[in-house]
Amino acid sequence: MSEYRPVRTLADLLTLNAGEVTGGYRLGALGYDEPLNTTRSVWHGWRCGAFDAGKIERDDAMRELLAEIAAGNAAPPKENPDAP
Repeated sequence: MSEYRPVRTLADLLTLNAGEVTGGYRLGALGYDEPLNTTRSVWHGWRCGAFDAGKIERDDAMRELLAEIAAGNAAPPKENPDAP
């Protein structure tokens, strides 16, 4: 059982570190075991990667997050202040 609380809402997802989520995703997609002593962002990414790789099954938290995104509740991306 994990020590982390699964992401269930878009608002919660947006609090995570995108770079860490990406790194965690790679770990999960490559079949690494659930990371311990890491950040919640890495752990969330690992869950997504492990699911996409068929290593774990979708759970209620994943379903809730996907339903919110599918319902069109996703916030538009923030404009990049560094863009030309």
